[in-house]
Amino acid sequence: MAFICLVGSELIAANEGLGFLIQEGRYMFKTDQVLVGMITIGIIGYFINLVLTTLEKILLRWK
Repeated sequence: MAFICLVGSELIAANEGLGFLIQEGRYMFKTDQVLVGMITIGIIGYFINLVLTTLEKILLRWK
């Protein structure tokens, strides 16, 4: 959730970051820039999920 909030706040009011990259690409009609931003967010989200699920399995074995 923290990563989603970070990217969301970058979409609204930031001068750098993935959200800003997507927003700038949208305003300048740079579809490739928007797609790269979206794919990057997806890849980072996937790896964050992978790391946290692995940590949960290791640290919370009783679950």
